[in-house]
Amino acid sequence: MTLNEKSAYLKGLAAGLDLDKSKPEAKLIDAMLDLLSEITASVADLNEEVDTLNDYVEELDEDLGNLEEVVYDDECDEEHECDCGHHHHDFDDDDDDDDDDEDYAQLMCPHCNEVFYIDTDYSSDDIICPNCNKSVIGNDSDDESCDCCDCDSCDCCSDEDDDEDGKKE
Repeated sequence: MTLNEKSAYLKGLAAGLDLDKSKPEAKLIDAMLDLLSEITASVADLNEEVDTLNDYVEELDEDLGNLEEVVYDDECDEEHECDCGHHHHDFDDDDDDDDDDEDYAQLMCPHCNEVFYIDTDYSSDDIICPNCNKSVIGNDSDDESCDCCDCDSCDCCSDEDDDEDGKKE
């Protein structure tokens, strides 16, 4: 029996009692039954809204699943490693058993603060951030590079570094 049916049943029972409407007890029961009907209608409305929201969430979940397949399947192969030298961690994969024989180092790019992983056997003098494509560790030193165009030796910024006497600060 649904809430609406139970509420209607109770109203029928009260009507069958043939209570004197002028007595306070009858007025109280009548008011309580009216309140029960309103609550029942509100609960029914809320159930409809919840059902609608559940349908919407299921559609969003399905769309997100499709989007994840497109984005993550095209990025790297099944092992989430590509020939870029970086390890792309699969945070949904709780199987750590197949990674026991591989060691990875976690790095954070000083330019964009992106955290990424690199194979400890990776042998290169220069490590490039996969997010911003700037050097994280290696040959490109921030001390040697130009502030305005990221080159190693240009005179385009030298005027900014000179003080009034033409001396470097």
